[in-house]
This record gives sequence, structure tokens and C-alpha cells, in this order.
Amino acid sequence: MKNIKWLALASLLMALIALVTIVGMVPIVWGYLNLGDSVIMLSATLLPIHISFIIGGAASAFADVWMGYSQYAIFTLIIKGMEGLMVGYLYQRLSSKLRKFVPFVVGGLWIAMAYGGVDALLYQDWHVGLASFGLNSIQGFASALIGIVFAHTITPKLRKLLPKNATYE
Repeated sequence: MKNIKWLALASLLMALIALVTIVGMVPIVWGYLNLGDSVIMLSATLLPIHISFIIGGAASAFADVWMGYSQYAIFTLIIKGMEGLMVGYLYQRLSSKLRKFVPFVVGGLWIAMAYGGVDALLYQDWHVGLASFGLNSIQGFASALIGIVFAHTITPKLRKLLPKNATYE
């Protein structure tokens, strides 16, 4: 039964990541901004890191294709998957004081740097990469702030629904 709860939670979070990404999309010159990262960060506080990697990357790549940004889909699969992996790993390993904010800030910074690099590559211009870094910093740090709020409000409530012996491993 505990595997069904994990599967149900992972499925709901994956759908929520895609929904928030698609519905909350704000187009910019080189793609779009969204707050799906905050849900990826939430999933990273609840699920094993390999599951956070899969659902964060797959749901976000799906949203890219759905919204007509398929040139980003493979990059998004890796970048958002790594975001879930990094946030989850740091959330599990850091002291309770540091894990309140460090994983989320690292995740937000990762998004800005990674998409800056992708845009510089796709458009063959490092100026585009710098501009993209600036715009994606807004998304990354807004998502980090929301992720911090989620981790302190929603995560404890959802944890109660999981089996008592649920671990991150």
C-alpha cells in the first residue's frame, strides 16, 4: 500500500508541475518564464531524489513541447531533472537550519545559469546567454521563495499522508 501512496503523490505532483508551467507561462524573447520550478522544489522535499529528477524533468519537457518550445525540451528534461535532484539531495543532507533555504536558492541559481547557457548555445551568442540569465534569475529566485514557503507549509502536511517509515532512500 505504501508504494501506491508514493505513486499517487508522484503522479499528482507531476501533473501539477505541468499544469503550473503551462497555465502560469509568461512569454519572453527566448522562451518563457513560469513557476513550475516551485512545484519541482516541493516534490524534492517529499519524494526520493531519483523520482524528483524524473517527474521534474519529464513534466517540464512535456510543457515545453505542449507550448511550442520543443527546441528546449531535451535541455529542460535534464535541467529540471537536475533541479529536482539537487534540491532533494541538499534538502536531505543539510542541517535543519541550512535546509530551510539553501537547497531552494541553489535550485533557483541552477535554473538561471543552465538556461543562460542553453540560450547562448541555441542562439550562438553569449550576449543572449547573459540576458537570459538575468530573466531566468527572476524565475529562479521567485520559485525559490515559493519553494521555501511550500517546504514550511505544505511539506509537513503531505508527509503525514505518507507511511510512517517513509524514507528518502
